[in-house]
Amino acid sequence: MKRNINSSKSSLIKNILWLFLWLCTPALSQSQHGGESKLYNFSLKQAIDYALGNKDSVLNARLDEKIASQKIREYTARGLPQINGNAEFDMYYAKPVTIIPGGFGAFTGHPGADATISFVKTFSTTIGASASQLLFDGSFFVGLEAIKNSSATIIIFNQTNGHRIGSVSF
Repeated sequence: MKRNINSSKSSLIKNILWLFLWLCTPALSQSQHGGESKLYNFSLKQAIDYALGNKDSVLNARLDEKIASQKIREYTARGLPQINGNAEFDMYYAKPVTIIPGGFGAFTGHPGADATISFVKTFSTTIGASASQLLFDGSFFVGLEAIKNSSATIIIFNQTNGHRIGSVSF
């Protein structure tokens, strides 16, 4: 009798698992296609243009151009005026105290009695600002020229490479 109950439970579990897998199969197959598949109708010239525009090397070349232009902007920003500011507010709920021994009667007024003195104010505020400007630094200007030249070289190389690919394709 116990075997029949255990075997019926195991067959029920197997049936539930098969049903679950059967129901999930269409969902899994849909997710592999990413929903709808895209259909394109191209002429020969459009197909070549699409292939050249979406080729990995062309996309990477475009990214290299963007990176080079951003590096120029980043390096140029080093030569621009820099303004920095800061503000600080401190509030001491329990001020730190210093104990002065009783031998120093001038502080306590009573010789032989210890005194506690706080050297900190309850509230403390500090505000600061600074500005700096790069007036002349030869390495800055040399580096700026080098970055601009390397950027121009990347752009020219990418354009030449694109023309070479286009001439071979047609």
